[in-house]
Amino acid sequence: MEALTRTIYEHYPRQEARPKAEVAIWKALKVLQKEEGLSLSEAHERLLRTTIAYRKHREYVGGAEAKFTPLPATWYNQGRYMDEAQWKIPPEEIKEKFPPEDWANANWKPILEAYRIDWGNVLYWGDSWNQTWANLPAPVRADLTYAWRNE
Repeated sequence: MEALTRTIYEHYPRQEARPKAEVAIWKALKVLQKEEGLSLSEAHERLLRTTIAYRKHREYVGGAEAKFTPLPATWYNQGRYMDEAQWKIPPEEIKEKFPPEDWANANWKPILEAYRIDWGNVLYWGDSWNQTWANLPAPVRADLTYAWRNE
């Protein structure tokens, strides 16, 4: 549980009250499983993607509105992760962008080790970099992309 909730918490735009936030994230995962009929890994991927989109929205709108970012426990407990249609995402974020293969080859180690993924595992390899990228779990793709964009 802790690894799943911590991954999502780390992408939330406000890092406060982690214990309560992780409990609320776990409840949100269970809600998604029950209401959407998702597996735990699918619910985790959806909530992580939604959390990252919300963080991008907060970064994009910035300014005075940034001070109104709710605590993570509040945001997850109130089901605000379901409000995705209202968020403004920068136009360049709408397209799928991901790190080039040479950057990933040079920088993958700490991120993949955190997820206990062996880069040499043929399970993840595809005929092209795009296919290999698509085969990686969503949290790994999100963390690699975040590291690449913020280097």
